[in-house]
Amino acid sequence: MRLRLALGSALGWALAPVLAAAEPLDVFDPTPRPIRIEFEISASPGTIGQTWSAPFEATYTASGNTGTVVVSAAAYASAIATQQLDYVSALAAWTLVPGSATELRLAIDLTTLQATAQPAHYGVSLAISPPQDGVVTRNLSTTTVAGFAFLPQPAGFPFYCVPCVPVPGAPYDPATGRLNAIGSDHLVSPDVDVNGFSRAGDLRLSEAPIAVPALSGESLLALGALLTCIGVAVASRARPRA
Repeated sequence: MRLRLALGSALGWALAPVLAAAEPLDVFDPTPRPIRIEFEISASPGTIGQTWSAPFEATYTASGNTGTVVVSAAAYASAIATQQLDYVSALAAWTLVPGSATELRLAIDLTTLQATAQPAHYGVSLAISPPQDGVVTRNLSTTTVAGFAFLPQPAGFPFYCVPCVPVPGAPYDPATGRLNAIGSDHLVSPDVDVNGFSRAGDLRLSEAPIAVPALSGESLLALGALLTCIGVAVASRARPRA
């Protein structure tokens, strides 16, 4: 029995990182807690749920009939700075103005599972002539009916429009953790005023993975030695007696 317990404990430690997989966010659990959010980052505005960003930290709370996902200003700034959440780079090279990003706050109706984000803002420094700063205002909702259209200039920039190439919104799916909020990124600077289709509303939400102790090199060696000793002991007991 002791041998089995030791073997079970050793295997449990070895397999713990594998067992700590993240699950889709349970929006019906009102417990305030940290969660993860991922953004769909395919280049095409019509692509849904194919390529996901690295996960970013967020929080979840629920009160009454509303669940609220919040990505802090710092975490949202990190996601924006990847330049994978908008199409500003189709207009000009740009950098994020430090400290300009607001938080992303997403409200989920727990009856319909439709989701709407409060307007989010961030500043961009545009490498145009003359160089100038602008502000992007982002509006997203799963109930929005809209899409995008490309014009000859600027090439590769999808303008937000109705009607045009439609992109379907989708409420939160508890089985997958996904939702698709449709909306716009409105960029205004002294010489630029464009309303682009937003690529930041195709989201995947998941529970934060359970933290498990990491084995050091010495611990792995000790684990290997323990398993070896257990194997020898079990083999010895299994030999037929002369």
